[in-house]
Amino acid sequence: MRPLARLELWGGMYYDSEYGLYLPGQNLERCLRDSATITKDDEEIERGVFIDTELNLLEYDGPRDMHALWQDKDFVHRQPSKVGMNRVMRVRPVSRRWSFFAEGLYDPNVVNLGELARIADTAGRLIGLGDWPPRYGRFIGTVEELVDA
Repeated sequence: MRPLARLELWGGMYYDSEYGLYLPGQNLERCLRDSATITKDDEEIERGVFIDTELNLLEYDGPRDMHALWQDKDFVHRQPSKVGMNRVMRVRPVSRRWSFFAEGLYDPNVVNLGELARIADTAGRLIGLGDWPPRYGRFIGTVEELVDA
């Protein structure tokens, strides 16, 4: 294995020493916008939806430490990838079963909850998140309205 493979794997992760692996809120916002472009609703999502949790912790069964993730081959994906005219072996993090929870705001005058739920569903099925979507990184996107007490 290449000496830099471990660094390449770690470079493909969003990791916080206090919280572990996470998904940035801006990545989810972009995924929703990309999904909304399919139905030409991307401007509504950009103007009317904001994910306000920056660190959205990834839930999965496995090690939480970067060194332990490297040692557990279930979380390391090796795949040839074309770079210019050459093929090189790329090393990326992978988790077969994962979930996360994010909180955000939406403006019902711009986008309604039903439209947002449809866009989140499409984002999960067709767009995906992470380093190699949509082959990997697809998810079941659900939206629910939380009311402040």
